[in-house]
Amino acid sequence: MGYCARSAFLGFVLVTAVDLVLNWWDATSWPGWLTFLAVVAISVAVIPVQAATEEYVCRDWLVQNFASWARTPWPGAVASSLLFVVLPAVPRC
Repeated sequence: MGYCARSAFLGFVLVTAVDLVLNWWDATSWPGWLTFLAVVAISVAVIPVQAATEEYVCRDWLVQNFASWARTPWPGAVASSLLFVVLPAVPRC
């Protein structure tokens, strides 16, 4: 986990640096440290739950249920793959 956290942090720093260089950072668009840290805290709390839910539904639950009905996992594998591809395209509020 530490290795992944270091890699994610380095990626964040790299993306931020490139953004600052390419977009000539405008201080008026900075929301402030409080807002920034609140967004980071919410992201750290919510993203793992969202990812785990997506994996459980698309990879585990659908495949097992289809396999129990059809006696083969292939219909579930196809359905879960299609759902996994379509989920990011679903509009969110």
